[in-house]
Amino acid sequence: MIPSVRTALRAALVAGFALLGGCATLPHEGPRARLSRPYPVRREVRALAAAGITRRDAWPAPRWWRAFGDPQLDRIVAEGLAGSPNLAAAAARLRLANSQAALARAATLPALDAQGEIDRQRLSDNGLIPPPFAGAALTTGELALNAAYDLDWWGKNRAALRAALSEAQAARAESAAARLLLSTAVVGAYFSLQVDGERLAVTQRAAADRTTLARLVDARVDHGLEDASASAEAAAARARAHAQVIAAQEAVALDRQRLGVLIGQGPDAGAGIALPRRVLPTVLAVPAHLPLELLARRPDLAAQRARVEAAAQRIHAARAGFYPDINLAATVGQQSFTLGQLLAPGSRMGSIGIAVDLPIFDGGRLRAVLHARNAEYDAAVETYNQLLLTAAGEVAHALTQIQAVAREGRAQRAAEAKAKRAYALARLRYAHGLSSDLDVLQVEQEVLAAQEAVVAVRGAALHARVDLVQALGGGFVAAGGSRQARGPSGEIHARQ
Repeated sequence: MIPSVRTALRAALVAGFALLGGCATLPHEGPRARLSRPYPVRREVRALAAAGITRRDAWPAPRWWRAFGDPQLDRIVAEGLAGSPNLAAAAARLRLANSQAALARAATLPALDAQGEIDRQRLSDNGLIPPPFAGAALTTGELALNAAYDLDWWGKNRAALRAALSEAQAARAESAAARLLLSTAVVGAYFSLQVDGERLAVTQRAAADRTTLARLVDARVDHGLEDASASAEAAAARARAHAQVIAAQEAVALDRQRLGVLIGQGPDAGAGIALPRRVLPTVLAVPAHLPLELLARRPDLAAQRARVEAAAQRIHAARAGFYPDINLAATVGQQSFTLGQLLAPGSRMGSIGIAVDLPIFDGGRLRAVLHARNAEYDAAVETYNQLLLTAAGEVAHALTQIQAVAREGRAQRAAEAKAKRAYALARLRYAHGLSSDLDVLQVEQEVLAAQEAVVAVRGAALHARVDLVQALGGGFVAAGGSRQARGPSGEIHARQ
């Protein structure tokens, strides 16, 4: 190393360390929030296991909806995932996050650029350049390679890179969350179409029975066996039954429109969706270690956990801002006052230097930035804690609902069986002349009401299973599986 360069480097280092004591004072206070531990939901899991509704050590598969065995449902979900603007927007946000991570990575690497310049100029007769160049018109040239490298002594750029990578990880998890939200919405709307279609069939049979019943009552009134009030009551019941048919038809039409919108093809596209066949609930899968593994299986939790880690790294970067930046720079090339001598050996030029940027007084800017980063971290942690609490509540709610619906379903099916037996006896009595058509139709109305209740319970069971799939993460697995979340100082706040 040439003596002048060595002297310059030594002087810069001595000056930097001499001024180190005068740099901006780093505050001692840090973030206040702490990550919560997973909340247990063991009681609900044990209750379902005891009732024989669940099997253990199983999670929803990535394409969990295929377990229902409905090709039309598989096709609709695939169309929704391919054509949703929300998923396209999530993919764009992921590309943006990856680009920002690439920018942050570039700041940790050396920079090298080439520079070329040709300049035609006339030098002043009375300027700084002496004769023989004074007053001459010259074509000057320069070719140079410039290199620069931030030593990142205190890790500010590396912390910014880790924060950007965590943001990219959060964007990936949020994209999975959008996919889960769409798939559960499509399956839920499909099951609503199935239930409303079954309810429409029941209301149509009930309306037909009410019409027949009204005619029988009118005939009895004509023969003096009933008074006029009975005819009016039967007519009102028939009108109510037809109104229920219209409401059921409207519900089916709205379900189809909703599906068309969800799959990204517009409301008219849903008109071609056939009424689903009966989809029986599959065996419910509930994992054995639910609270712990839920942290890696819920995309919204994984996304917010990555946000917490990014906020912690931004605190590291803000703290590093209180210390001096040390940068290296070097230039080599050719430079000449005359273009003809540009490539001559004597036109070689070069320089190397070190720059120290030491904050001393900035009006409180660095402190304000650090306080803001601490607050951002606290907000991210508390948001994560709330999501964790909400996730546990959603899982417990879905499990409790499944258990309640299972009990209700057994009761409603028993009531339907009894109503059918009563209807069979009424028809037998009618066949032997012991009752009238009116008695048979009235009993049949009870059968239809019981069937409608069974349809409603079946729909609740299907929706409860969709809710559980969403609460369990729908087949998502965070990169790296279960991990431990660390705060800005490296301490472990909660096992994950």
